[in-house]
Amino acid sequence: MMKAFAVSGFSFSGKTFLLEQLISHLIEEGFTVATVKNTMEDQEEPEGTDTWRHAQSGSNPTILVGPSSATIRIKGNVSFLNLTKIFDSDFLLLEGFKELDVPRFWCVGTESKETDFKPTQVKAIVVWEGENYQADMQDIPVVSNSKISLLTDILKREAIDVNSLNGRV
Repeated sequence: MMKAFAVSGFSFSGKTFLLEQLISHLIEEGFTVATVKNTMEDQEEPEGTDTWRHAQSGSNPTILVGPSSATIRIKGNVSFLNLTKIFDSDFLLLEGFKELDVPRFWCVGTESKETDFKPTQVKAIVVWEGENYQADMQDIPVVSNSKISLLTDILKREAIDVNSLNGRV
């Protein structure tokens, strides 16, 4: 059973850096990890490549297979839940997805900390070592990114079954 957990926050709040730490720590503990990154930009095939030409001809999806990797490009809006059916991992970690109703860490960077946006299901607010941050969300722990073991324990305890996301996406 794959379990889902998100790492969210605004731009330049350290989401990717925290995910790198979490992924490494989970793998060291023997778990497998898949990730999905939310972006506001569509990523297109490089123009003129063979797979670009396949897509221009109408192929959907196009799959590029290399010696040690594969890239799948699907045209149209595709639910990442449908894509998770091809994963065989213990954890699915989501980067971004601020508005998805899923347990998450909320990263607070050194830039702006003031916002009207109130994320849901925050299990910890992650601040960067040396920062002093007072949370305005009651009963949510504020944890330094240097406490990766504690954050990993929270993630393992709070992550939810991917199948339970069906009504939330």
